[in-house]
Amino acid sequence: MTRRRVPSLAAALLIIACFAGCTAEAPEPSPEPPAPVVVETPIPIDAPSPRFAADCEALAPLAQLQAFVGSGVGALRAVDRRASLAPDQAALDQLGGLMCDWDDGQAWPAWQGPPEGRQTVRLHLVRDGAEAAQTYVDTYAAEIGTSAYGPTASGPRCTGVEYDSPSGYCHFDAWLSNAWIELSVSGIVLDDFASDGEAVAAFTVLTDRIVETLAAEPSPSAAWTAPVSASTATDCEHLASIDDVQTITGNAETWFGLYWDGPRIGQYSFATAAVGALSCAIGFAESEGSLGAVSYLPGGDWAFATLGDDWAAQGGVVTPIAGLGDGDAVLRCSDPLDDCVLDLRVDRHWVRISIMPAPPETVTYVPESIDFEAARAAVVPLAENIVANLLATA
Repeated sequence: MTRRRVPSLAAALLIIACFAGCTAEAPEPSPEPPAPVVVETPIPIDAPSPRFAADCEALAPLAQLQAFVGSGVGALRAVDRRASLAPDQAALDQLGGLMCDWDDGQAWPAWQGPPEGRQTVRLHLVRDGAEAAQTYVDTYAAEIGTSAYGPTASGPRCTGVEYDSPSGYCHFDAWLSNAWIELSVSGIVLDDFASDGEAVAAFTVLTDRIVETLAAEPSPSAAWTAPVSASTATDCEHLASIDDVQTITGNAETWFGLYWDGPRIGQYSFATAAVGALSCAIGFAESEGSLGAVSYLPGGDWAFATLGDDWAAQGGVVTPIAGLGDGDAVLRCSDPLDDCVLDLRVDRHWVRISIMPAPPETVTYVPESIDFEAARAAVVPLAENIVANLLATA
């Protein structure tokens, strides 16, 4: 008789333990690979750029400017125009102008003029303005006299020493080296100059460098072309009616429109006319001064797209406005001592509404009927009115 061998209990338990051990040591499933990081490439902004090869430092070195103006309250520094740039002022940039500005860093509150002796240097260059530049030169030729640079120039001219002024002023305006040149310097320390003529000689060192540097430049690039839009404002009435401005801001004793002090000549006038920019004041009906302004730059959405970071740094907040898309309005209005500013992008255009802060009691020329707080509180309804009017021109 054949006998079967039955595994012992110990052997059976060993087999079970083996299987259990094999199961525990089975490899865990591999983790899923991380999702790929998508890096969005910014859409290039079609924006104008200066039509000059040289930059501000090459044309007017800061050390040379500082030596000419002398030591004031603070050292000269380059001014960043971006944070305070308004649509009408950006017309010069839209033409490809080169805007170089320096000052001594002093600031002052609204409704108060700049401090006495403030040092500033302004060098603005524009192409394609020969006729307008000549008009400007000719307008003041009798007052200023013949220029050493010829009939297309006015100056160099300096004043201050012979009038015993606390500080000096020099300026130079010309069409030379295929450019409209405007150079002005204020707050000059006059201790080292025995006469205005000596100041002119030192100032001419600056103007010679600018003219010679520009003369060595290659032919300028073509002017930037603004995008085509269906809507266009050609005057202030297209943006808002006087009645609407008065009603919406709660200020009946105001007017709304263009304000010009003096002849319509110079680079600013030339540029705003060339691109169709507007600066419409909300002025006092019975006295000088204004409550605020509405400015407009057709084709200026390049500026709205590039200045957003500067506005955000100043406390700008994206604000919904009827008729506009998300992000097309930025409001800066939290500081009661500063302007209330609302920037808008409307059909490829840049519009800004700016309302002044209430004046201090020392300002006596503001009519008592003017309500600054009501106007500041109405900046969004005023914007919606302007947006509707501008889009209606399409």
